[in-house]
This record gives sequence, structure tokens and C-alpha cells, in this order.
Amino acid sequence: MLCSLKEFEGYHLAAEDGVFGTVDDLLFDDEHWTVRYLVVRTGPWLLGRKVLIWSRSVSAPDFKNRTIRTTLTRDGIKAAPDLDTDAPVSRQRERELLAYFGWSPYWHPTVPLPILADETADVHLRSLRAVTEYRVAGNDGDIGEVHDLVADPGTWAVWFVAVTVGRSLAQRTVLLAPGWIGSIDWDLRRVHVPLDRQQMGQAPEYGGRGRHDPRRRRQLSEAQP
Repeated sequence: MLCSLKEFEGYHLAAEDGVFGTVDDLLFDDEHWTVRYLVVRTGPWLLGRKVLIWSRSVSAPDFKNRTIRTTLTRDGIKAAPDLDTDAPVSRQRERELLAYFGWSPYWHPTVPLPILADETADVHLRSLRAVTEYRVAGNDGDIGEVHDLVADPGTWAVWFVAVTVGRSLAQRTVLLAPGWIGSIDWDLRRVHVPLDRQQMGQAPEYGGRGRHDPRRRRQLSEAQP
């Protein structure tokens, strides 16, 4: 199954002992194109603080009830290391979080968890909210802007980038595999692709927010420009 990642904004996060917040954003790794964390805005019981929940600690989404469950408890989340989710997350802070919950580091599972004081921000960890609306530039100039990411919630692997192309009534949103992303300039908020407007216009259509027919995965992959 493939899903729009924007679909999960506002989903309830349920711990073993009750709902503790809603999904505010998702952080993905732009090197391996995988969602690493859900950014959850907690309720009044934790003063609306934002916390990171590792994607490997949650179950498959309940689309009917707009809920995602985790094996964590509210007390465990309350005592977790404080993280500023509005700033780049350093490896050191990630290690503190992973060590607290007993999780192995995803970037190098064989490295022991003690904190390394000189670790800086993870340059590959990116916000879904930030990357949407980035401009997309092709071989013949600006083509459009990033609209969404489409992923498999079973593995949290990102399969496609949804890009809105064209203008006004001719505007449409198409899907592009991450392999077609040439580079991303995070300072200029711009994505570069080695394609032109005509090629992008021939890319397969984005199906909108929500779930996508699992049979489309192969069709979409085969229909890439």
C-alpha cells in the first residue's frame, strides 16, 4: 500500500495507556528516502510539547479512525529527552532519544549508543512540512513545486515525490521517483531534476491525499519519464 504523507497530519498517536497527541510533521532521510520520525504535538498533559516518535516504534495506521499506535506509554514519553523539533536534530540528540527508548541507531546499527559530544546536525534529516512548496527546477527552468511525498507506511520507505507542474487551469500534480531527484538545495529551497517540462508533464498522476491502490506501485514505477 502507498499513502500520501500529508494524509497523516492530524492523526492521533495512541500509547499503551491512551492517546497522547497528534502528528504535526514527519522527518525523512533524504539519502535513503525513508521516514525516520513522526513529530507529535502532545496534549495539555505535556503542555503541548512536541516529541519525536521513531517510525519503527509505531504500528500500521488505522485509516478509519485516523490513529497510529505505538508500544510506548504516556509516562515514558513524558520523561523522554527534550528535543527542539523546530531546529536541525543533531546526531547527539538522536542518540539520547534512541538510548532512552532502547532503540538501535538506524544510520549505523553496529555503533554503540554512548553519546559522541562532537556530533553535529544530521544533514540528511528533513521535514515534510519544510520541503513541500520547494521549487522544482528542470533542464529548461522552473517546472513547479513539491506538493507531497508518497510512502509505504509498512516500511516508511518514500516511493515518490509529488510535484505540481503547470499553471492555473493547466496545473496538475505528477509523481516522480526519488531516483530522478538530481540534488536539493536546502538553503535556496529548490529541487533540481534532470528533466524538462515536457518530460515532467508525461509523468504519472498523483492520486491525492490518502491511500493509493497497491497495484499502482509497479505501474507508477514503469511510467516514470
